[in-house]
Amino acid sequence: MFNFFKKRKKDDNFEDTNDTETAACVECGVEHYKEDLDEDGYCERCVDFLSEAGWDAVDPDHNFDSYNDWDENGH
Repeated sequence: MFNFFKKRKKDDNFEDTNDTETAACVECGVEHYKEDLDEDGYCERCVDFLSEAGWDAVDPDHNFDSYNDWDENGH
């Protein structure tokens, strides 16, 4: 369910220098390599947190398996 990845340090030396650009996550503000952010600028940790928070808000008892199930049967 959760994908964990090792966060790289800025001072690590890599063979490919094209991936050294960093950007801050729009939610938590922590600097990540741009390739580790999603298309909206969120890090994986924040995406997981926000997804869980959204699911809890929509379905606090977790009676539905997915948003599609909730859309079809929930409201």
